[in-house]
Amino acid sequence: MVYLGRISASDSLVEIPKHRRKDLNMPKSKTKPELSTSQHLAGVYGIPPIDALPTQPADSELAQLLVDWSNLSPLARSERLKVLIANGHSGRGLAKAIGCSEGSIRQHLKLSHLTDGEKQALLQGSLSGKKALRKVQERKVQERLAQLRVSLQGWTREINRLAKVLLDWLLSLDLNKPYLEQFICELGGGPGNIRRAEFARYAPKPWEIPTDKAPEAVIKACRPKGDTQTMSGPDYVNYCFAWYARWSQRVMPDRKLRDRVLCLVEGRLLYAPPQ
Repeated sequence: MVYLGRISASDSLVEIPKHRRKDLNMPKSKTKPELSTSQHLAGVYGIPPIDALPTQPADSELAQLLVDWSNLSPLARSERLKVLIANGHSGRGLAKAIGCSEGSIRQHLKLSHLTDGEKQALLQGSLSGKKALRKVQERKVQERLAQLRVSLQGWTREINRLAKVLLDWLLSLDLNKPYLEQFICELGGGPGNIRRAEFARYAPKPWEIPTDKAPEAVIKACRPKGDTQTMSGPDYVNYCFAWYARWSQRVMPDRKLRDRVLCLVEGRLLYAPPQ
């Protein structure tokens, strides 16, 4: 493979896919929301929507939780929620009962995974709730990676699962083969790892690595801002490089895993015999 150098705006090897070309003659139209601000409870005043407001639960356990909630410490809330989940209550039901989001319920539940020393520090105020949650998430990521490394079968299964995710994403970009070949090379760092430092700048903090989200959801959340319909081919490829650098280091934080997945996908895309 001949390396074409870092993609510049002057290159013209990439054709902008037809579905990304902008028809400048098309009139602009505005899509009206289903509900106007005057109809929706949130309106323009920031009032939370109705499903975020606490409702009087019919269940006695949930009713008591609503009464006690404001007087409970973060750790007490975590333990109380843990018991209610074990008793068959859903996160959605708990959130509705006390008027918060399901994400908030998950955050409270994470505090139950603190060590005894961390719990003591949280109670004494020497450890903030934010830092406590970071410690829990970092530990969760490390435990997940350690489990993958122990089991060869689990490691192979994870490689194949993520190879499909990467393959689907690459195909969705609609790059022509010359740039697809160079693009895959650069995703691995490029010749002499010339893009490795650029790639590393997009690395998340350890506590920012999600462990409970589908890869597709992470990919969507990591998409950079920008109108790809107005981009030249080279600009679009560099846009995709930044996008991959963001999501891959969250979905595949282990570099060996990431490199193995990329190598497998490269073989399937570029060197597999035609069907």
